[in-house]
Amino acid sequence: MNILNASQLKDWDNYTIKNKPISSIELMNYAALQCVEWIEKKYSVATPVIVVCGQGNNGGDGLVISRELKLRGYIVNTYVLNCFNSSSSDFELQLELLNDTIFIDTVEELKIVGESIIIDAILGSGLSRVVDGFIKQIIHSINEISNDVISIDIPSGMFIMGNSELNFNSIVKANYTLTFQELKYAFLFPDSYQFTGQVEVLDIGLLYDFLDFIKVDSSFITKNLVSSYLKTLPKFSHKGSVGRLLLICGSDEMYGAAVLCASSAVNSGVGYVVVNSTEKLRSVLAITVPEVVFESDDFILSDQFTKYRGVAIGPGLGTSRKSLEKLEQVLTHCDIPLVIDADAINLISLNLNLLKLIPENSIFTPHPKELERLLGEHLFAFEGVINQMKEFCFKYNVIILLKGAHTKVCFPNGKVYFNTTGNPGMSKAGMGDVLTGLLGSLISQGYSPKEAVLLAVYWHGFSADTLVLNKKITEEGVTPTSVIDNLGHSFKLIKDYSI
Repeated sequence: MNILNASQLKDWDNYTIKNKPISSIELMNYAALQCVEWIEKKYSVATPVIVVCGQGNNGGDGLVISRELKLRGYIVNTYVLNCFNSSSSDFELQLELLNDTIFIDTVEELKIVGESIIIDAILGSGLSRVVDGFIKQIIHSINEISNDVISIDIPSGMFIMGNSELNFNSIVKANYTLTFQELKYAFLFPDSYQFTGQVEVLDIGLLYDFLDFIKVDSSFITKNLVSSYLKTLPKFSHKGSVGRLLLICGSDEMYGAAVLCASSAVNSGVGYVVVNSTEKLRSVLAITVPEVVFESDDFILSDQFTKYRGVAIGPGLGTSRKSLEKLEQVLTHCDIPLVIDADAINLISLNLNLLKLIPENSIFTPHPKELERLLGEHLFAFEGVINQMKEFCFKYNVIILLKGAHTKVCFPNGKVYFNTTGNPGMSKAGMGDVLTGLLGSLISQGYSPKEAVLLAVYWHGFSADTLVLNKKITEEGVTPTSVIDNLGHSFKLIKDYSI
């Protein structure tokens, strides 16, 4: 699934209008009806409704919503901001069907009473200018109240693709955003959540074959995508043929990271796992992950890396002088793509000369603060962080996996993928260690770095999601250990989908 810009979204509408066929007014009516049906399920007919409209097609959606809610018995007041130089033809047609619309020129004329819900239909996804004047005043007025606010398609004032920080103080703060057909690019960043609230994607019947004809820089990681990568175990597989993985992780103070990383790798299909760590972890790993082979951290030899198809370094490693020396040894003698996580990232951030030693297509797996240290600058708000990642990936020919909601994966060619799995219950220490073990395992099994990183990210989140769905636990109950224990079951669901 591709992520479209404003122009492409408009083209998608036009393609559907031409090829379905359906008129633009009929498409607008259908989209608004999906919103009305959602509102009916959420709010009783006794709830007063205030609809605030601009004069473009987003405003036209608002007019249809007003009309249909009235037909269903809701008390609705409809306001149109009288500050636009022109209006869309579809808006004008919808206006003719609604005879009690109130045009307003001042904030004081917008009357918000009692427990009314506010429908924001002021500005749509085509916005490309800074919001100011009367529209900005209205948005501020809406944001000052405690009533529920529902934005149609996109919160007014938000840019769909970039530079949303320019309007940071002029974006509607919605409790719910009812967006059409697909998630919008701007919704995929943590800065946006304060404006979008809970996002509901409503299918308005756009024709998906349109996506076959367009070129995009950003896509979603979906089950359909990752299932196309899956390998089948040959009948005569053995532990050597299924892959050998070296995990360089853990320290006297942080042994849990090594346990989680190793356990994740063992449970995700790799044939042979060696953990190189401090001697104190030998007995801990023997009890917790008996499947792994332990190797003292004094034992790394320069020619040893030729034995492994995958190498991951960083979880719980610490940033001591000894850890730095170990990292330098790995970067000097290992020429296969590495998985670089946690303290390995922090050590590189403190010793940027090491970047020239990173093998091509290595995978960095930072959380936002680690990425900030690596880049050496504050991360931009909204979509700006993607440009920072693209520059780094291109410069060093590496992959960055930025952990968080809608985990973002950036490749050296500038292509960016956003994950569609995972839930807030994954916000726990150790969850990244699970992902590193999973990544190392997949690379060791012969997946390319691209295949491994996209499959690992999706599988990691999917394991957490199916825990909540199938075991009926809450998101709060999701733990790194439970995600590991569920890897086999969740992978079966992915494989079953591909058959």
